[in-house]
Amino acid sequence: MGRAHVAIIDDSAVRQLLSGRKRIETRFYCSRRPPFDRIDVGDRIYFKRAGGAIIGTTHARIICQFHELTPGRIDQLRHDHNRCVCAPAHYWRARRHCRYGVLIWIGPLEPAPRPIVVPRQYGSAWISLETRVRGRTPA
Repeated sequence: MGRAHVAIIDDSAVRQLLSGRKRIETRFYCSRRPPFDRIDVGDRIYFKRAGGAIIGTTHARIICQFHELTPGRIDQLRHDHNRCVCAPAHYWRARRHCRYGVLIWIGPLEPAPRPIVVPRQYGSAWISLETRVRGRTPA
């Protein structure tokens, strides 16, 4: 059993996920916020379109967390991983001064096994659900 999370994403990320190109989900912050220290390998991630519905789910396969990031280190992460992150240049520019980051390698997107209700969020694009859910371990 693992935890469940909801990642709220924009239309560009939705397209990349549905095409199968996006294989790493990223979150960068100026302070420690979920999913930092809140996600583990095998946890279920539901992807929700901003202002819309759940588009699918997957499991976290690999987690890499970073603290004390610098603009140079963010640039290096972009260079090393953007092929699987699929983020535009302005995404990376806007995060150059973040101090914390999480890279989450994800499995293939699948239909959600059951509908979930996501409470309205006021600016938070990541929700760690308190309820633990049954999920299979990623291959």
